[in-house]
Amino acid sequence: MKLAANVTVLVIDDEEPVRQSIIAFLEDCDYQVFGAESGGEGLKIFHKEQPDVVLVDLRMPEMDGLQVLEAVRYVSPETPIIVVSGMGVIADAVEALRLGAWDYVIKPIQDMNILLHAIEKTLERRQLIEANRRYRDHLENEVAQRTKELHTANAEMAEINSRLRKMVATAMEISMSSKFEDFDAKFLEEFGRQMLASGGSLYLREKEGLHLVHSLDPGHAQEFIPFPLDEGSVLKRALDTGQPVLIQDIRAEKNFSTSGWGGYTDGSVLVFPLPDENGYAEGVLSLHSKTAPPFLEQDKEIGAVLASFGCEAMRAAEAARSLSESEETFRAISSSAQDAIIMIDNCGKISFWNEAAETIFGYSKDEVMGKDLHQLLAPARYKAAYEKGFSQFQHTGQGNVIGAIRELAALRKDGSEFPIELSLSSIKLHEQWHAVGVIRDITERKRAEEALRESEENLAITLKSIGDAVISTDTQGAVVRINPIAEIMTGWVEKEAVGKSLADVFHIIDGDTEESVENPADQVLRTGQNVALAKNTVLLARDGMKRQIADSAAPILDKEACIVGAVLVFRDVTEERKLQEQLRQSQKMEAIGQLAGGIAHDFNNILTAIIGNAQLLGEKVPPESEEASYVRELLNVADRASDLTRQLLAFSHKGNLVMRDINMHDVVAEAILMLRHSIGRGIKISESLEAESPIVHADSGQLQNAILNLGLNSRDAMPDGGNLQFVTRNFVADEDFCKLTADAIKPDLYLELEVTDTGGGMNAETMDRIFEPFFTTKPKGRGTGLGLPSVYSCIQSHQGCILANSELGKGAKFRIFLPVVTCPAQVESNEKIDRPIKGDGRVLIVDDEEIVRNFASDALSGLGYEVSTCADGQEAVDFYRTHYDDIDLVILDLVMPRLDGEKAFYEMKKINPDIRALVTSGFRHNSNTEALQMKGVSDFLDKPYRIEELSRAVAKYIKSNHM
Repeated sequence: MKLAANVTVLVIDDEEPVRQSIIAFLEDCDYQVFGAESGGEGLKIFHKEQPDVVLVDLRMPEMDGLQVLEAVRYVSPETPIIVVSGMGVIADAVEALRLGAWDYVIKPIQDMNILLHAIEKTLERRQLIEANRRYRDHLENEVAQRTKELHTANAEMAEINSRLRKMVATAMEISMSSKFEDFDAKFLEEFGRQMLASGGSLYLREKEGLHLVHSLDPGHAQEFIPFPLDEGSVLKRALDTGQPVLIQDIRAEKNFSTSGWGGYTDGSVLVFPLPDENGYAEGVLSLHSKTAPPFLEQDKEIGAVLASFGCEAMRAAEAARSLSESEETFRAISSSAQDAIIMIDNCGKISFWNEAAETIFGYSKDEVMGKDLHQLLAPARYKAAYEKGFSQFQHTGQGNVIGAIRELAALRKDGSEFPIELSLSSIKLHEQWHAVGVIRDITERKRAEEALRESEENLAITLKSIGDAVISTDTQGAVVRINPIAEIMTGWVEKEAVGKSLADVFHIIDGDTEESVENPADQVLRTGQNVALAKNTVLLARDGMKRQIADSAAPILDKEACIVGAVLVFRDVTEERKLQEQLRQSQKMEAIGQLAGGIAHDFNNILTAIIGNAQLLGEKVPPESEEASYVRELLNVADRASDLTRQLLAFSHKGNLVMRDINMHDVVAEAILMLRHSIGRGIKISESLEAESPIVHADSGQLQNAILNLGLNSRDAMPDGGNLQFVTRNFVADEDFCKLTADAIKPDLYLELEVTDTGGGMNAETMDRIFEPFFTTKPKGRGTGLGLPSVYSCIQSHQGCILANSELGKGAKFRIFLPVVTCPAQVESNEKIDRPIKGDGRVLIVDDEEIVRNFASDALSGLGYEVSTCADGQEAVDFYRTHYDDIDLVILDLVMPRLDGEKAFYEMKKINPDIRALVTSGFRHNSNTEALQMKGVSDFLDKPYRIEELSRAVAKYIKSNHM
């Protein structure tokens, strides 16, 4: 990579101060920098100076950064381009990276070292790309050299290849001309002939050993050699190594055993393993009794190639054998099948016709082969639909009838029409789509169905016994029959409904618009086709009750397939849809939660510095001064921002839960006390804490925040005053109740907290969205839309659930269910501190945020501690290595560059196993918390924190350190 002094950088930004600050910084770092205030000017400089790196803003007049990016990438795709922009739109960042940006730096740049780091990274990456190109050129030269050498070697192998070609040609001739049964024998015989060997055997591997397939000199080779093979066996050597074995004289070999047979003409042996397609030896071929001279290395090499080719030929022969067997099996199945099996080609011509087809349709095979199937066997009324569908099938192999079972009519040879059941599938042969149909004559089945249809008594029994609602009509759409389930759902009894128009009895509306929709029976009678109800169909019952319904309507046909009415089958899916909506809501909250976790760390770092410095400032001004009031207001605003972050993390399940066994009555009582101070006197708060088992395992702070959110939500619903009531009781949830919660909870004993107000209530549309993040009915500036979603997620994170019920003008009721702890540990309460705790000792503060580092240092120094600071984990480890004897406590941030807090702690613990460490973070996962606690971290302090919290944590562990 070039030295900085030789690297040129082009900065394109229409903001003069930003451009000049970047140029000044980079020139101080010994970079040669060019500046441009527009995209057009930047491109001119780029073409003239050819800079090493380009920094470009996204939003500029005339030509924006994305256009500059495209232009530069077009002429010089290897030039690194870094986008430096203040635009926070994710789509812009994604588009920039898609167009070839190497990095993305967000303005304002708080630390120019971030920009410097980005430039250095891109230069390193470019250097690697150039090195890779040089290495690729080197490899191409090496390949060229090796190719030249291979040409020389190939010339030397010409004679060998000539021999090999003759042997391969012979083997191919065998594979093409031999029968399946004698291929193996022919292969061994030709192999021996080409290798000038009069003796040899071919064995194939079985589960228990080697089976003799053929022998050139029968009488001495074993029919079966069981596993394990003898250690001195040449067959075992070939199978184990997967390589040919050449022995000049086995009688002189000490490492191999001989069979002792006296018929060998010499002692030379050549053995080849026979690999399958995966390289696994599936057999072995041995040769002996070679015409002088004995087998040579050249025989070994040529034989190995021939053996490999022979294996391929053997597999091809086996595949042909399997194909032949498959064809015979198919012929046997199709011949014995009771259903007609017919195949048509890409033009719709019949190409296969089994015996059952002859019986069913009356045509012999010779009469139909090559004929157009549809013209021969289908009624004329199907022609238009067939032509439309077949055109699609020819190009895609797809269609409405492909993969489905359809009932149709067909024609016999005598012209008579009869009902069939058709199952059709597609198959691609020679790049063209063919179809295979299985056709069943269902004449008898249709007769049985007609007999059942004509039996009114059987129909009545069936309608009364099924679980779905059923209504049938005549050809005019008047109700003929209605079963008991339909009576309940519509509110019409059969004697009142029969004879009325179905539209009167079965009144359906669109669930979104609440407008009436066409009756499905009318559609069936008009089209003769099945009709499915739309997903959002709502049944409006006689008493005004609304139910979401699903299912379909179908025509009723007589024996001549004429429509004599319609039947409607439907069911209540209201609860099913509610459960689906709850699932959708849960998924939406999880998506928003990802965003919350992403911003929490940086936001809480900022809040820590704001709160801490405000407190330090407050100590330096008189309590009653105007400046002190400004400080208090600043702290209040920071607390509100901190609460907003906690709400985001709460509903995303990403907050840091401090779980203890707590008395829920204490939490409720404290929340009510806080509410009395924050809501108007016109609202009366009452409580009835009746639960006999009030202990739950929970984060008291989060639960208290959830109760406060509910209370404040009720306050906003009662601007003119009203009643707000809190009630607790124990509740045993059974399986039916758990299903109502979409199985959010399991059957068990729960503490139920009921919060009821007498406000204006909510309509159904609002109720469907109350737990949706950022949804609010409050005026702009009055609500964030995070209150109820954070309550919902808080309760979920405690393995509980929350149910809401409200109607306009009738107030609202929220029911929270939390698992009861039947055998609680010691019930804990939160200890509060009003003022900072002073102390002494030496503290090392490690945080990459300078504003947080400075605040914590100033705060602890003011309380009497000796403080050292480090800006990242690696710096801290180096400092601790030389000063650990003097350091009483280390305060580590979790997320830092170079070396994060977790890794830094482990490195310090290697230096001093007795280290006391306090970990802080703006956002941490519980899994990290538990792992660090197990490794010895003393405690955690979540950001943002106040001086009082910091002093308490430090005093606790430094005090115990000095004991």
